[in-house]
Amino acid sequence: MRECSAILSSYSSLLFFALIQLSEVMAKCSCQVMDQLVYVYDEYPQSVENNYIPHCVVVRRCSGYCSGEEFKCLPTLERNATLQVNQVLFTSILTFLEHQQCQCRSFTENLIFLLNTRSKIISYATADF
Repeated sequence: MRECSAILSSYSSLLFFALIQLSEVMAKCSCQVMDQLVYVYDEYPQSVENNYIPHCVVVRRCSGYCSGEEFKCLPTLERNATLQVNQVLFTSILTFLEHQQCQCRSFTENLIFLLNTRSKIISYATADF
């Protein structure tokens, strides 16, 4: 019994914990753009016969906590990122969607946002005709 107490006291002097404040926890998990691993085959399922190296790449995507279950962390600004990946005999250039800005939105808000965004893109595309 005494031996166990000695071992426990020596371990307890080594043990410590770091308390991360709630404000820091909330800041780290809030809706924001974060680095995420994306599998090449998930983005390019039609090319499963290709052996890409690496199998996954890091892209910036929206992720994080929103105040309620009816809200999702969704992109408000996106861009295409072109990355080089290796195949067995040559190098390939692949494009991945990256998020640049995020916002918590409900399904309805997101639908309105997408409709407004798409109509602006269509009006820009047809403005030259």
